[in-house]
Amino acid sequence: MCKAFLPELRRTRGRIVNVSSVNGRMAEKFNSTTSSMKFALEGFSDSIRMELAPHGVDVVIIEPGIIDTALWREKFSREFEKIRNYPSPLREIYYPDPERTIAEGLRQQNCFLTPPSSNVERVVRFLKGDFWAIPPSDVAEAIFEAITAQSPQDRYVVGFLGKFVIASKAVLPTKLFEKLFSERANDPKL
Repeated sequence: MCKAFLPELRRTRGRIVNVSSVNGRMAEKFNSTTSSMKFALEGFSDSIRMELAPHGVDVVIIEPGIIDTALWREKFSREFEKIRNYPSPLREIYYPDPERTIAEGLRQQNCFLTPPSSNVERVVRFLKGDFWAIPPSDVAEAIFEAITAQSPQDRYVVGFLGKFVIASKAVLPTKLFEKLFSERANDPKL
């Protein structure tokens, strides 16, 4: 798509806005396909940004965290069904207690889909690691800003969770970051 529009983009000093994800900067276990696609989009965007900069073409990446959409809600339901039907002996390796994993997933889903109602609740939930999804309108605002800004940022990280994850990854050693974020998916005590 970009290649088809390159002559016009160069002529008008246009702008490319790619919607990626926080998964373009951090991988999650059991999400390798999505993470690898988003990492590829990030690399592609960074490369063409450098290639097109001499022509005055900006390339911007939008990186939202979890967005409250029907697609995301359906993904939870499909994942729970996959866990229940995971074949042996792999189930015992990845999901030794599938009902506990599903119960924790349902708890997380409820947290994700219920935004905090006050700043106090926001702080308490943050400290407990109970994060929440952002409304699609937040992503739309970031896209609008990326399109209309005189000098756009290279990246717009959208939502508290996305900003927190990316900041954490920047300062934590890799093994600690991966331990914190991968164990949270399966351990309600964290």
